[in-house]
This record gives sequence, structure tokens and C-alpha cells, in this order.
Amino acid sequence: MTAHELEVAEAAARAGGRAVLDGRHRLEVTRKHDDRANIVTSADLASQAAVTAVITGAFPGHAIVGEEGVAGSADSDHTWYVDPLDGTTNYVHGVPFWCVSVALRSTDRVLCGAVYDPVRDELYAAAHGAGATCNGAPLAVSDVDRLDRALLVVMAQSDDPAVIREFARLYEHIMNVARGVRHLGSPALALCLVASGRLESYVERYMDPWDILAGKVILEEAGGRLTRFDGSPLDAAELADIVATNGLVHDELLAVLAAQTDKGAT
Repeated sequence: MTAHELEVAEAAARAGGRAVLDGRHRLEVTRKHDDRANIVTSADLASQAAVTAVITGAFPGHAIVGEEGVAGSADSDHTWYVDPLDGTTNYVHGVPFWCVSVALRSTDRVLCGAVYDPVRDELYAAAHGAGATCNGAPLAVSDVDRLDRALLVVMAQSDDPAVIREFARLYEHIMNVARGVRHLGSPALALCLVASGRLESYVERYMDPWDILAGKVILEEAGGRLTRFDGSPLDAAELADIVATNGLVHDELLAVLAAQTDKGAT
């Protein structure tokens, strides 16, 4: 990978951010598949179009897989994963925690990623093997090495009663061992907060690749760790249950999750 791919990821994320900011004044909201908890806005669609225009302008032969659509060449070895508005419900309700997430993956590796928070004008970015930054300043995870001193994010987005019950058990279980637990509503931005040392961990089930791949490379380049619930690496771009940490509390958290899973099975 050259620096050009990362520059394009950053430019695409910023373009999406501008579209989302502009969209606040003429917002249209609809529900996906008539789901209560899953919505899409005109800003999501405008951001997807803006991000796609930047990427296809630079790499017309690449594929784009976004939460709001696909574009480009489906046969390409290079695929961009785009969440044009991560944290849509927050955005609709005026809660200032949402972002645009853009990641480039080739074969079995995420090459680079950018996550832009327009509210704070913070651009998180990383390329594989080159470190992670926020607005150009190096990022590093926290040095907290115990869960009872850690602040975690545990999230879920669903109107399925079974998923909600599962989430409630997980949240309760982690609250009993951590200093604090939050539900922030934006997976990509939560990953970046772990990468920046503001949080120690983020946990969520059933995550799509466009939600997490940019944050994954940013976190890992900042010294953190991301795995599945069983501790195995997440190498594929597929739906997954993920555990992301500063690395120091990872094994302790995996043990907590395993105990919660065992308890739920009895």
C-alpha cells in the first residue's frame, strides 16, 4: 500500500462528514425493513454518495461495500467498506456522537482506515504497519491493566427481544467487574476512543464489517487488540461478535465473557 490509499480514505471520510453536516437542515428519516431500531436518513445516503465519488474518482477499479449500497467492480481484489453515518439514531436525535467510517481491505488484511467525527473535527486514521493518528498526532491505548479500573462500552442495536435479553445479561455481567460501562451508539467511534486511550474496551455482538474495519486497523496500530468472543482473530470481512481492548485487559475480559456464556447456557 502507498500513502495515496490512506489519503483517499481520509478525503472520503471528510467528504462524507460534510454531507452529513449539510444534511441536518433537510433531514428525511425512514425505517429499514420496518424495524423499530434500524433507521436510515437522507444524510446517510448523501454521505454514501460523497464517499463513493471520492473513492471511485481515485480508484475506479475498486469495489465499494457500504451500509447503504455497493458500487465499483465486484471482481476487484480491493474492497472499500463504508459506513456513511455510524450512529444514525444519535444523529437524528441531536446526540453528538456519530461519525463516517471508511476502510480499504485487500485479500485478508485491512490496509488502511479513516474515521471522521465532524462534531469535534477529529480525523482518526491508520495504515497497516504505520501507526495511528488523530488529526496527525500519534495515538496510543491506555495503560490500564485491570477491569475494575477500566471504562468499557457495551452496545447493541436490535428490536429482537431475544437479542435484547442477551445484551442485558452481558451488560449486567460486565458492570459487575468493570469500573464503568457505557452505551454510546457508534461502533467505529467507540473503537477510536479505545485507540486514543479514553476507553479501555468496546464489546458488541453481530457487527457488520463496515462498522468495525476502519476502527479495527486504527485500534491495532495504536497498540490495541480486537478478537472474536472466543479470542480468535477476526481476519474475514463478515458478521462477527467482537471484543476490542487496549490489549492489557483483553484476556481478563475474555474470561469474563466466557463465564457469562457458560452461565447463560445453564
